[in-house]
Amino acid sequence: MFERRTEPLLPRRQFVARVLRGVALGLSLIGVSLAVGMAGYHLTGLSWVDSYLNASMGSRKVLEGRYFRGIVPISVTGRSGKEYVKRLSLEGRSTSFKVAVPERPREVVLNKHGELLAHDIVVRESE
Repeated sequence: MFERRTEPLLPRRQFVARVLRGVALGLSLIGVSLAVGMAGYHLTGLSWVDSYLNASMGSRKVLEGRYFRGIVPISVTGRSGKEYVKRLSLEGRSTSFKVAVPERPREVVLNKHGELLAHDIVVRESE
C-alpha cells in the first residue's frame, strides 16, 4: 500500500491524492455513523431534528438544572401473556409515549430486565 524505505517517494500529486482519499474515507465513515445514529433515534419516535442533535451530541436541553436522556426498553405484556419489547427514548423529567401492540396490554414495564441501553445525565447546581 505504501512505499518501502528502499523505494522512492511518491510524486506530490499522487501523495496529495492519497491523503485526500484518506480524508474522504474518514468523512464517509463519520457520515454513515451519523446516519445510522439518526435512524436509530428516529425509530424511537424522535423527529429528524432531535435525532440529529442526539446522534451528533449537539445541544442539550436543561430543565430546571436537571436533565436526563436515555433509551430504555419498554416491555408490554399482552392479555395472552406474550411480551412485546420496544425501545423508548426518554427526555427530561417526563416523556409522553405511545406503543403500538397487536393486543390489549396487561402490564407495561420500563427497563424490566435492567438493560438500560444508553443514558446521559447532566446536573447543574442552581445558584
